[in-house]
Amino acid sequence: MHTEDGDEANPRSKITDLHIAKREEDIGYYAGYVGSAFMFGRALTSVSWGVVADRYGRNPVIIMGTITVLVSRLGYFQHFSVCVNFWMAVSTRFLLGTLNGFLGQFKAYAAEIFREEHQAVGLSTVSTAWGIGLIIRLALGGFLAQVYALGGFIILRWAWARSNKRRKEKGGSDEDLPSLAKD
Repeated sequence: MHTEDGDEANPRSKITDLHIAKREEDIGYYAGYVGSAFMFGRALTSVSWGVVADRYGRNPVIIMGTITVLVSRLGYFQHFSVCVNFWMAVSTRFLLGTLNGFLGQFKAYAAEIFREEHQAVGLSTVSTAWGIGLIIRLALGGFLAQVYALGGFIILRWAWARSNKRRKEKGGSDEDLPSLAKD
């Protein structure tokens, strides 16, 4: 599933983890509710965010939206790791949608800074930058996942070698290690 906020979370597997669907066929039904909660929250508040931007300026709205996305990414709220039931997942996605009002502000800003004959290019630049950001984010995430996995293996290997060295310094041998095979 893909939304404008760049969320490629797989709600199908998350709904499976929440154990809400009684049958395999119902997973898509519940995933639709979770996936649409973000856009429903955004639809309800986008006009309000426009009013706030008109009154206080676009910068506070853009900063608030950026902080919301940052907190949601760092806290993994939209990936449901903190959600213990279905309604918590729906309400979390809805809350993120209501607090995320910066896409309209970006488009309005692009329309302002480009001359009238280049406004179409300016608005498409916002969408293009968004798409490039998605590609870079996913590629970087995949790369870092491999780096962290390799780093974790190296750290575990170092800790194992260090514990073996300490055990041998104390006079232990390989026979002292617990056997993984059942006798």
